[in-house]
Amino acid sequence: MTAQQRAELYQLTRMLWWRHELGQLSDEALEALLDVLNGARQEIVKKIRAELEGLVSVSEWRKDYDQQVVAWLNEVTAAARGTVTSLITETSIGVALASVETYNSILSFEGAATSVKLVSGLTRDQVRQFFVDQPLGGRLLSEWVDRSFTSGAQQLMLDAIRAGVMQGESYRKLERRVMDAAAQGFGITQREAATLVRTYVQSANTGAQEAVYKQNEDIIRGYKRVETLDNHTCRICALMDGAKYGLHEKKPDLPAHPNCRGVYLPLLKSFRELGLDMDEFEEVARPWAIRGTGNLGTSGAKIEEYGTSKEDFHGWLMSLPEDSQLKTSIGPVRLRLLKEGKVNWDELSNKQTGLPYTLKELGFDEQGNPI
Repeated sequence: MTAQQRAELYQLTRMLWWRHELGQLSDEALEALLDVLNGARQEIVKKIRAELEGLVSVSEWRKDYDQQVVAWLNEVTAAARGTVTSLITETSIGVALASVETYNSILSFEGAATSVKLVSGLTRDQVRQFFVDQPLGGRLLSEWVDRSFTSGAQQLMLDAIRAGVMQGESYRKLERRVMDAAAQGFGITQREAATLVRTYVQSANTGAQEAVYKQNEDIIRGYKRVETLDNHTCRICALMDGAKYGLHEKKPDLPAHPNCRGVYLPLLKSFRELGLDMDEFEEVARPWAIRGTGNLGTSGAKIEEYGTSKEDFHGWLMSLPEDSQLKTSIGPVRLRLLKEGKVNWDELSNKQTGLPYTLKELGFDEQGNPI
């Protein structure tokens, strides 16, 4: 292995370890989020019991009554929405500041590469402006949080009130219906809010990473996409693992989707010119895992198999036994086409857009037969 390769593997290892640390930070934020949502549900239950009877005192459903109920639901969830938005904002700001320091350290090899220009002096307000108060997926954070409530807790409670009133249910029966809807709806809101936490943590991380890289373009020759080697990595990201780009070549934005874990590894110019002793770096490998079903985090997707690999996703995939290969996002048809040599790994996705080609675009039907 060359000195260049050893140094790149060192940077990759540090980056993967930081991603592990970010996962723990996300889990801590999720625990705080659960406390917020549980408290909010208890407060909303109190308000339902105190105010619902007067709200449903009409005998028929009218448009203005529908608007009145929506306004009431907005009011009783306003504090919870504000608290969730604040929690995600503060978590993201903390992650961004920590990520700037981490990527300063990674790129400079703990300060050994003195030519690396460090990003410093960022205030919390600047971080908020650069990494948090920017639209993500076309919406601001507050809009995403509002959506998690309106599509979850608020929508199910509204539907329950509508149904109960239309069926002429007694107050006590309607109250039980709305309580059940609140419990189910907050489950939906909780899942969507958890996705927002992970997505904004990763967005803050990649924003900080890009700020450090932007300041050091004179020592960077390009980038390499690095994804997590496990069966919860989606097909979009799995097929892009290992893709390389020139310094100013267009590359897909990260995070690529909610819960995305992808990062770009900088490909540096001559390490010797940076004054580094490459003999000090040891060869390292990437961790991999096969997980069970469930969401990633402290209470789900338990690890069933694990190890280390020096391969990209394609090489790691082909090193697995067939039953483990079939648990990945690549799918049985594409996997068979790869093994039969009918397609190459690099042909499965568009490097510039980061999106996989459909089987039809590859020239095959859904069973893998040539069209």
